[in-house]
Amino acid sequence: DEVLVRRAQRGEPEAFRALFERHVLAVRRFLRDLLRQNDAADDATQETFTRAHVQLPRLGEHDRFRPWVFGIARNVAFEARWVRHH
Repeated sequence: DEVLVRRAQRGEPEAFRALFERHVLAVRRFLRDLLRQNDAADDATQETFTRAHVQLPRLGEHDRFRPWVFGIARNVAFEARWVRHH
């Protein structure tokens, strides 16, 4: 992931696409387990990678993409659950 993160931070869209393809299924499964609804998990997955794309320039530890993107996913899931219950 480290090389892809560096490339994506330089503005190479195919590098971010490769990161997305590498991690999207695991992130989707994680969000499905947290949210218990397919539609909510799909929406949260999209939001997770949208935020990751925007925030990627600030990721300093280039070899930590996976735990970083799962942290974003966790935050998105908590926000989605809070909205659903309020």
